[in-house]
Amino acid sequence: MSNEGEITFREHRFASAFSGSLRFGNSGDITNLFGTTEESEDYIYGLIYMGIFMMTLFLVWLFAIIFLRCMGKHRVGFWAGQGFQQAVDDPGYTEKPYEGASFRHRSTRVRVWFLLCSLVFIIFSILSVTNGLANLQSTVNTVSYNSYLVDGLSREASDILSSIKGVRETAVRIKEQLVTELDGDNFCPGNALLEDSGASTEIVNQANQAIPYLSELENFAGDDLDGLESASNELQSAAGTVQEETDNIDLTSWQSLIILIPFTIIPAILMSATILAMFDAHFRWFTCLVNWVIFPLFFILVISACVVSTVMIIAVGVNSDFCLPKDQDGPQTVDTTVLNILPLQGYPNTTKEYKLAEYYITNCQTRDPFEQIEQLEVQLNNASVYLDQLGATMSNTDSMAPLELLCNRDFESVRLMIIDIVDIMQVVVSALSRTIALTKCDTIVPIYASTAYDATCDYSMTALMWLFMGMLVVAFAGFWMLTLRSAYKPTQYIDSQEFEAAKDSPMNDDDDDEDEYPARRQSNHDNQSVDDSLYY
Repeated sequence: MSNEGEITFREHRFASAFSGSLRFGNSGDITNLFGTTEESEDYIYGLIYMGIFMMTLFLVWLFAIIFLRCMGKHRVGFWAGQGFQQAVDDPGYTEKPYEGASFRHRSTRVRVWFLLCSLVFIIFSILSVTNGLANLQSTVNTVSYNSYLVDGLSREASDILSSIKGVRETAVRIKEQLVTELDGDNFCPGNALLEDSGASTEIVNQANQAIPYLSELENFAGDDLDGLESASNELQSAAGTVQEETDNIDLTSWQSLIILIPFTIIPAILMSATILAMFDAHFRWFTCLVNWVIFPLFFILVISACVVSTVMIIAVGVNSDFCLPKDQDGPQTVDTTVLNILPLQGYPNTTKEYKLAEYYITNCQTRDPFEQIEQLEVQLNNASVYLDQLGATMSNTDSMAPLELLCNRDFESVRLMIIDIVDIMQVVVSALSRTIALTKCDTIVPIYASTAYDATCDYSMTALMWLFMGMLVVAFAGFWMLTLRSAYKPTQYIDSQEFEAAKDSPMNDDDDDEDEYPARRQSNHDNQSVDDSLYY
C-alpha cells in the first residue's frame, strides 16, 4: 500500500520539560502502569512525589502566614494581617488622606501590590479556564469525530463481509458440484473417443484446468475473513462507546464557565475594599462582610487553585510520559508508547493485532497484514476470468454439439453452474476490493494520527498546561493576597502617643523619619475609626 503523504509526530513544546521529570528516583515509564505491581507502584509513587513537591511549596507559604499571624502586629506589623495605623489627634489637620498619600508610604505600596495581584488572579483565572476548557473540548471533538469515522468504516466493512458470508455456502456448494462435473471421467464418460476429436478435446482440457481455479474458493470459504469481521465488530462496539461518552460533553457551555464567577467576583470585591481603604472610606457592614464572608471564601478559592495546580502537574506528567517516552526504548514518540503497551495488554508482537497496529502506526512501513486478502482477490479475479471464458466456450453450440454427441450427455447444467460461480466470484472480488480500500493507509493513518498526535499529544497537552500554569499563577497571586490581607482593611487611627511608640513598627504607615500625617481631627477619628474586633 502507498505511504504517500506520510504523517509525522511533532513534539509538544512543553512535553519535553515534564516527561520523566521530578520523579525523585522513581520511574517515568508510563508502560509500568501495565506491568507488574512493583513496576506500577514505582511509577505511581513518582507521580505522587511530584504532587507532594508542588503542594509543599504552598504549605510552606501557608505555615509562614500562620506564623506571622501568631507573632502579632506588635512584632511583625501589617505582616500579621492587621490594618495600618495613623495618628489622629492634631486638631489643625484638614488635609484629606488621599491628597497627601504617597507611594513612599508602605500602605500605598502594599495596596498597589495587592491590587496587581488581584488583577493577575482574575486574568489568569479567566485564561486558565477558557483556554484549558477550549483545548479540552477540541480533544473531545477530535476523538468524537474520529469515533464516527471508525464507526462508519467498521459498519461498511461489516456489511461487506456479511455479504461475502451470505454467498459463501452457495459458492462452496456450486464449487463442489462443478468440480465433480468437470472431472475427466465425469465430464465425458466416453473420454477415449475424444483423442482425435479436435475442438472437443480442447474443451475437455479447459474444463480440467478450471478445477485448480475453483480450489481458490477453499481459501474464500476458510477463516481468512473471519478475523477481519471480528475486529470490525469490536471496533464498531468501541466507537459506539466513545460516541456515547463524548456526544453530550460541552466544556465551553455557560454551565462550565460558572466556575469563573467566584474567581472573578470575590477578588473584585477585595479590590473594591482595598480601593476604599486607600481613599480612607469605610462602611462598617462592608468591612464585616469582607472579613467574615468574602475573605474566607477567597481562602477556599486559593486552596482550590493549589489543589487543581497539583492535580494538573500530575496529569501533565502522565500526558508527557505517554507522548514523549524518555524512559522507553525506541524513538521518543507516542507511537513507541502504544507499541510497548500492546504486549503488556496481551498482544505480543507475533499476534495479528500487534502486526496490524504496527503497520498503521509506522505509516505502513512493515509487512502488509492484508497481503493474503489482496492475493485472494487477485486469484479469485483470475479464476472468474478463466471460468467466464470456459462458460463462453460452452455456450458455443457449434463447439458443444459434437462434444455432447460423443459424451452422450447434456452440458447445459454445467454451463449454468459456471455462470453462477462466475457471478459469485465477481461479487466476492468486488467486496474484497472495497474491503481493501477501507484498510488503505490513506484511510486509517490520518484517523490514528488525529487521535494520537492531535487530540492526545497536542490539544490535551495544551489544555493541561493552561490549567496547570494558569492555576499555579492564580495560587501564587492568591497567596500574596493572603499574605498582604492588611491592604484591604481600613487604616486604624490611634492616639499620637501610641503612634510614636509604635513608629518603628512595620505597622506604621510612614517610612520616613517625619510623619507626613502626624494627626487627624477628632471628628474625623470618630467617623473613620474601626473596632479592632473586625480584624483578624
